[in-house]
Formats: sequence, structure tokens, C-alpha cells
Amino acid sequence: NPGGVKGVEGTPGYQAPETILRKGEEEAFDEKVDVFSFAMLLFELLSGLRPFHVLESPQAKNTLVCKGERPSLSDGNVEPSFSGMVDLMVDCWSQSPSERPASHEIVALMRRPEFFCRRCSIRRLRDQPLHKMDAIHTSSPSKTGPQSKGCEVWMWARQDNERQLAILEVNRGTFKRAAMTLPGGRARATVVLNHPGDSIRVWVSTVHGNEVHIYGLDHSAEPKHLWDFKMHHAVLSMLLEVKEDKVVRIFAALVKGALCVFSPKSSSGLKWYTGDALPEDCQPILHEPSYATEADDWSNPVFLRLDVPTKSVKCMTFVGSDHLWCGCGNGIAVV
Repeated sequence: NPGGVKGVEGTPGYQAPETILRKGEEEAFDEKVDVFSFAMLLFELLSGLRPFHVLESPQAKNTLVCKGERPSLSDGNVEPSFSGMVDLMVDCWSQSPSERPASHEIVALMRRPEFFCRRCSIRRLRDQPLHKMDAIHTSSPSKTGPQSKGCEVWMWARQDNERQLAILEVNRGTFKRAAMTLPGGRARATVVLNHPGDSIRVWVSTVHGNEVHIYGLDHSAEPKHLWDFKMHHAVLSMLLEVKEDKVVRIFAALVKGALCVFSPKSSSGLKWYTGDALPEDCQPILHEPSYATEADDWSNPVFLRLDVPTKSVKCMTFVGSDHLWCGCGNGIAVV
């Protein structure tokens, strides 16, 4: 109807604020009230929840809408991969009708092939811009842990002289840990190990000081700095070797064409000292004395010099079950 419609019929939580505030007035409404309701429908499609589902009172829902409140995008309900739908939803539920898109604009946007593409861009953390990223790593938490939520992304960043860690739960699209400040220099490479008792160990190498820091983290406490390894060379990348859901080796790629290989002493049948591998004098520096036994289990790694002494090992990957390919300059060394 070009002249608009009158009345305030509708479902609480889905009604545009102007229909609630002008109740009893004779002024007609245009399509922008339906655009607002469409935004709430998008929220329900994305989250599987009705807007303000925790509230039973229709008046309470209407009050929140009139105050400019909207269903939370950060409570883990909204699927973040469909960012095109999320952006459209936010535009459509603008408080001011003039700021909402017209229906023909919505149709044109939804006809674009990229609208339904799964994509996610994370630029902000708790309404603050993300700091400069130094290292990023994925981890799958323990399959048996009660808090397991699937894949996690660990992001190490820096701001001035601070080193920060943020943990994103990919399936939920929310940060489980946000901007934790941890001591130490700028991060370069990191790996995450599952540990008995539903806790994990985080190994992170530093740009300066040739150090590898080991942190312990469970689902209910702040991270603990457990111990360090002081290396003879800078660690450029790290890679886990996992067998039967257990980490059996940690490969650390070094400058000057070398590898340092950590393997727990408690794992039998994994010693592979050969003519090319030499013991590395690398003892743990404890920060938490109660973890001395665990730290000692990883001490005394082996040092493997590749046949590319002038090239640094900057990347690694497993090919099959018994070959490690190492990127060294413009060549590949196979272990």
C-alpha cells in the first residue's frame, strides 16, 4: 500500500520500535517496519532462537526494542560464517527507519552469489581492534573433555611491549579467552598439546632470546608459565607428530639448516639417535617447581643438522607417515 498501513499488530520482539512508540496514533507505517521484522527473522534463522527468548513478558521485549537493545551477537548463538546475512540483519534492525534498507535493496543484495557464502572476518575483540598478529595456530581440544567445543584458534598478538593471547572457539564464533596478557617477548611459532586431566600445554617460541616458553591452561583457570627451554638457535616454526591421539615428537625448525626434535622420555620405542642426530644440551628452566617431572620428560632433545647449513628451516609438513619435508630457502630437505 503506497500510503502505508496503520495498527500495531505483531509479535513482541519482532515489532519495529516506531510501531510500539506510536501506539494509538493515526500515522501510517511504510515497509520499513517489515524490514525490521525481517531482521529478527534472520536472527532466528541464524541462531535457532527467538529474539529475547529469555524474557517471557511481551512488554519487557517491547521495552528493550524501544531502548535500542537487540539480541546478542556475542553469546555464541549466531553462526558467524554467514557474515553477509549478519551484516544485513544489523542494517535491517536499525533503530531509525531511514537507516534501514528498502525491500528492493534487500532483494538485490540477496541475489548476489556471494551473499550466502560462508566467510568470517575477525577484526575486533570486545569492541577493540585486534592487535598486530604474530602467530596463529589451530587446536582440537580433548575429545573426552566435558568442555570440548571443537576446533579452536589460538592467536598471539603484541601491543607495544605486551604479548597477548586470544582463543577463539570456531564452532561458536566467540572468544573463549580474550586478550590475556602473558609475560615474554614477541611470539614467533606455537603448538598446542592436549594433556591428561582436560588441560593443555602451549609451546611458543620467541623472536628474541631464542627461547621456547611452555604454558599450562585448563578450562577454569588462568594460564601458568610452567618452564622454558633456552635454545642455541632461533626457533622459526614448530610441528607436532601425533600417533594414536598422543604427541610423540615436537619438531622445532631452526636457523642455519637445523632441526631440534623433542620427544618425551616416557614414550618407549621412539629413540632414533643416528649418525646425523646429536643430543642437544637443552635443560628446562622451571617457573613452577611442581612441574619439574613433566619438564624433565621433555628435556635433552636431539639436534639434527640438515645438508643446507646456509639456509633456515622456515616451514615443515609430514608427507605420509615417515617423511618430514622441510622448506629451506629455495630447496626442500626430506627427513
